Amino acid sequence: MATSSVDRISETPVGILHHILSFLSFKNVTQLSVLSKTWKQVSLTHPNLMFDPNFFGKNLEEMFFLFLRNRNFIEYEKIVEKILNQFAVVERILTTFNDQRLAINKFQLQGFLIKDFDFSSRYDGWIRQAVDANVRELQLSFQPVFFEEYFLYTLPQFVFLAKSLVTLTLRRCKLTPISMVDLPSLKKLDLDTVELNDHLPQKLLANIEDLSLVNCKGFNSLHFSDPLKLKKLKLSYHANLERVYVKASSLIEFNFIGGKRLKEIDIKHCKNLRSIKMRSVDIVSKWLNAGLSYYPTLEILCFLRCENLDVANISSASLNTLLIDRCRDLNGVKLDAPTLSKFTYNRESMTSQQMLSLHSVSGIHSLLS
Repeated sequence: MATSSVDRISETPVGILHHILSFLSFKNVTQLSVLSKTWKQVSLTHPNLMFDPNFFGKNLEEMFFLFLRNRNFIEYEKIVEKILNQFAVVERILTTFNDQRLAINKFQLQGFLIKDFDFSSRYDGWIRQAVDANVRELQLSFQPVFFEEYFLYTLPQFVFLAKSLVTLTLRRCKLTPISMVDLPSLKKLDLDTVELNDHLPQKLLANIEDLSLVNCKGFNSLHFSDPLKLKKLKLSYHANLERVYVKASSLIEFNFIGGKRLKEIDIKHCKNLRSIKMRSVDIVSKWLNAGLSYYPTLEILCFLRCENLDVANISSASLNTLLIDRCRDLNGVKLDAPTLSKFTYNRESMTSQQMLSLHSVSGIHSLLS
């Protein structure tokens, strides 16, 4: 008796197929479009769009290098053909979303920045289509080719009017003065190697709960003040930063790295901080001298490679974890921390690590000669 074949794929809900495809690279997802009409529709409507080096081809940068070095127009033609082919795929996918009025959950673009090629208008158009498709997570990263480190992509203003945006991640971008902001859903902002025009507008920060600024330029002080909903703040590698002032009653985690010109860190108005981590902060001794009484809920305190810290005077009724790692000028630690359960001290290198676990600290303890 003959059995009829059943097309299980066609009967499977699109949402389930999209979930299955989420375990594949986006390039592999697009390649499935040749299998059948069903797979073509599913691949072209996948809500997570990731146009990264894996999609564009990992050898594309090498092709650029050969052309820029030799000015070989055979290589030039190969590059142009490859770029146009990949750009056509991007635009076909985005057109499908636009025509069918489909929403984009995640849009990730890692574009190239090359002196001899200007793709900015192309990138602008793709980002505009993603914003029009109510994108929730926008990740934009731009890679300079042939060590042209000074190239940055200028972010279009309409991004700051994306009402659906929940997460915004930018790398190697330039922000021109922001005239209008309407980001009621934005909860997470991550800026890496971004050139700012002075300060971030208060309206941009109004609803953000998680903020990360890494190696950004265009300012020498940072000021964050209530009303804010900020819970996590990370500031890293800002060469010209001199002062940091934070007054955010909602802040729970503060993480600071680097800053040779840093003169002041003022976070004493953040009464609900539970975790403070500082790395390569030369003024940590000055900050500690102000005392930890400003932070009645502090649980975690970490210092890594902080110079000019001679004796650490730490008094806290709530602290349970203390880490001091490779602070080479440190000569002593004085503790008054009755709830401390873990104290890790690493003097110079991981090979000479000393660890002390304190299950109960009920007085002043002097350690380390």
